[in-house]
Amino acid sequence: MAGGRAELPSEAEREYACRAGSDMVFHWGDAIDPGQAN
Repeated sequence: MAGGRAELPSEAEREYACRAGSDMVFHWGDAIDPGQAN
């Protein structure tokens, strides 16, 4: 990238990439069960 410019992806771009085409609320599904609580 000699002389080029690089930027970090926006929040929307990162979320789009992380979702990989899914439309679920969370990456494991649409709900949190007690075993997943912190």
